[in-house]
Formats: sequence, structure tokens, C-alpha cells
Amino acid sequence: MVFLKSVLECLQRNREKLSPPCRHALFSVRRSELMDSATDFVLINTCREMLHQYCPRVEQSNALQCLKVHREEPMFDQKCHYIVVNRMIEQNLDYRFNPQLQEACRSNIATYCTDIVATAKQNEELNGKVVDCLKEQFRQGKLTTECKNQMTQVLMEQALNYKLNPLLQNLCRKEIQVLCRPGDDIEDHGKVEDCLKEAFLKQQIITKECKIEVATLIQEAKADIHVDPLLQQACTSDLLRYCSNVPSGDGRQLGCLQTILSDQSRALEENCKEKLLQRVEMFKNAAPLVAAPENLSDLYTQVSSSPAKKFFFIAFLTFVGFIFIFGLFCGRATRRTIAMKNK
Repeated sequence: MVFLKSVLECLQRNREKLSPPCRHALFSVRRSELMDSATDFVLINTCREMLHQYCPRVEQSNALQCLKVHREEPMFDQKCHYIVVNRMIEQNLDYRFNPQLQEACRSNIATYCTDIVATAKQNEELNGKVVDCLKEQFRQGKLTTECKNQMTQVLMEQALNYKLNPLLQNLCRKEIQVLCRPGDDIEDHGKVEDCLKEAFLKQQIITKECKIEVATLIQEAKADIHVDPLLQQACTSDLLRYCSNVPSGDGRQLGCLQTILSDQSRALEENCKEKLLQRVEMFKNAAPLVAAPENLSDLYTQVSSSPAKKFFFIAFLTFVGFIFIFGLFCGRATRRTIAMKNK
């Protein structure tokens, strides 16, 4: 049994190199283990002491969920921590691996993500597509309370560990390696995402897809400050001092901090102020890339900030030129017709 589980762990680490039939078989096994931790021999065996210490009254079927909550405890076992984070990475590959998200967002997935689910292959990972679909609704404030709370947790975890975000890893692979140079640690505590956000602000991200994805991450923090844990940590004292009565969600706590920022009679702590000013600038730069244009002004902003703005400009001039030439031709033809009739 131990040997078999070790083989499964090895296969999971190298799933990108596996043949389709092998990946399909592995998907079924992993789905079973992630939906019911009691069947996850490696997790239960490696984390036995941590389960006894932190989750004594939790059923084994919910062991992973409990261990996720306590994984940052100072005395948490490192081997168990490694397994837990790897399970979290796996869960973020497909919403079907996450029973809490699946249950909390069932109705929202049915409403907003039907096309993705309908085209999903039974034994293949969706690589975060459903979570990405829910993110869009999260930004727009369309999720139910239960789903919003669950998504806040997912996004907060992703912000602290880019490896939990398969879409970001895929779209920004080069930028992560070149600009952020992550270490070999299983967790990066938000350094990579913050690095990408700063690179976005400095216009160092060249790839359009990566730029849009990072802009999306930035905009998510406008919906809930908890989704940006580094900003939240920097502003913890100020949130308690000035915004303790402000409910979270819908950008209310962030709005509270921005109000204090512009209030000369009150002052934010320097670290919070610096981080918040940086985020405000990021919001301004990210908005045109994420929001759909609602009018000509928005469209102009999006085009002018696009990496392909020269192409759009040339295309526009070509179109105008075509209309002008076509108008001249039609005008001459009309005049000739009138002249012939007059004869």
C-alpha cells in the first residue's frame, strides 16, 4: 500500500508527462481522495500527529479542510505541510476536486459557468477554468454569499501562493521565471503575485495574456481586501482603527481606507499608506484591461492602453480611408447618373 501511494504521488508530480489514459486513471483516483480525505492514505499517515493535535474531533473525510486552516501554525509539521499544500494545488486544478467550493457555488456554477462544465471531459482537469469563471462574477458582485465567502478564501490562498493558480502559472510562466525568480519552497507567501503586480505597474510585462491576468488579480482586490492579503496585512492596524464597523466585501473596507487616505485630519500608518497608494495606481492601470467598454471613452482608453494600439490606429485609418475613397467613387457615379438623365 505504501509503495502504491508513493507511485501515485510520483505520477501526480509528473502528470504533464503522462499519457492520456494514465492521466485519466490518475484523475479518478485523485478526485476520490480529494473529495474524501479518509481515502487519502498519504495525507492521513503523514499528518497523523497534526490531525491529533489540531483536528481531534474532525472526521477523517474532512481532514484536508481542517489541516488547511492550521497549516501555518508555528509548530505544524513540515512534511505534513508539504502534503497539504500539494493537495491544495491539486484542488485548484479543478473545482470537482474541491467539495467545499463545489457545494457553496453549485447554483452560481450552473448559472454562469454552464458552457465550461458542459464541455468538460469526464477524467481531465479543467485547469482552473471554472474558478476563473467564478472570479469574473466575484469581481462583479454577482455570487451568492456562500459562494462569495468560499471564493474569497480561494483567492486569498492563491494570492499567497501562485502555485495554487494554474491559469496564472500558465499565462505568466516566463514573467514568473524571469522577473520574479521564485525559490523552490512549496509556498512563496505572496511574493510572486506581488512581484507580478509591481511588474505590471512598471510596464515590465510584455505578454498580453499575462498582463490581462495580472490586471484581473489587481481588480479582484477591489471587491474584497482579503483577496489582497499583503495589503490587508500592511493595513491591519488602520482597518481596526478606522474601519472596524465597515463590513467586508464589495470593496467597502478598501473604500474606507481610501477615504482615510484623502482625509487630512487622519493618517494611515506609513506602510499601509505606501501599499495603498501603490494599489490605487494599479487599479487605475488595470481597469481598462479588465472592464468591458461601456462607451466610446472606455473604448478609447482600452485601445490606447493596448499593446496593439498601433495596429488599431492603422486599421482605423485604413477604414476611414476606405470610406473616403468609396464616398468619392459613389459621388462621381451619382453625378454621372444625374448628368445622363438630364440629357
